[in-house]
Amino acid sequence: MEIPLLRGALKVLRVWKSEPVQESPSTPVTREGLMARLAVTGPRDLAGEVLDDLDLRGANLRGVRLKGAHLHRTNLEGAELSEAELSETMLSGASLANATLKGAILRDANVLRVGPNPREPVTLTGANLQDADLVGCNLDHAKLIGAILDGANLREANLHRADLTGARLVGAILDGANLRHANLTDADLSDADLSTVDLVRATCTRASFARARLYRASLKGAVLEGGNLQGADLTEADLEHADLRNARLAGAIVTRADFDEVNLQGADLTGVDMSSASNYRPPNA
Repeated sequence: MEIPLLRGALKVLRVWKSEPVQESPSTPVTREGLMARLAVTGPRDLAGEVLDDLDLRGANLRGVRLKGAHLHRTNLEGAELSEAELSETMLSGASLANATLKGAILRDANVLRVGPNPREPVTLTGANLQDADLVGCNLDHAKLIGAILDGANLREANLHRADLTGARLVGAILDGANLRHANLTDADLSDADLSTVDLVRATCTRASFARARLYRASLKGAVLEGGNLQGADLTEADLEHADLRNARLAGAIVTRADFDEVNLQGADLTGVDMSSASNYRPPNA
């Protein structure tokens, strides 16, 4: 004979197994709700949050922790993000035009979208990323027109086909970065570290690489017409088929640099020891 207490427990168990628990739907995040949360005293932590499609124009997110957050198509134009942590964030289609990200951390941030449109670039036009940490950041096809990246760390970042027209990268660290097919027209990379960087077929018309370190950089087919490479270190760089017409190379170091089929028409080679370069042929020779 069943004990009554046991019989009741078995009945409850059968009901629980046959009726799935109904989860209450999550409340969509709104700008007002988000800013209210950040206004309270305590850690400004939004790590891992889903903030897709939000309008956060001009929002004050200074020092906020957004590690691993989803910011797909989020509008952050003019937002204050100085010293914010955006490591491993998903930023595809987001707009950060004219945002301030001084000292922000964007290590391994990803701007590519997984889906039918993998080329939905992030917009950072006019953004201030001075001294930002962008190590390993994926900025494939990103729009960085007129952006300020002075002193930023972009080591091994992916800037393939990124538009850096008129951008400032003075003293930036770009060693090992991928800038293949990138647009650096009128950009300023003075004193930058571009060791082993990939600039194959990049457009660098009138760009400044004055005193930059380009040790073992790959510049195959790159366009550097009218560029400033005065005092640059091009030791063992590969410039095969590069366009250096009317470029200024006064005082540059070209030890073992490959100048095979380089167009140097009208270039200023004052003080450059071209005898130390490889495959160099004087113009009109």
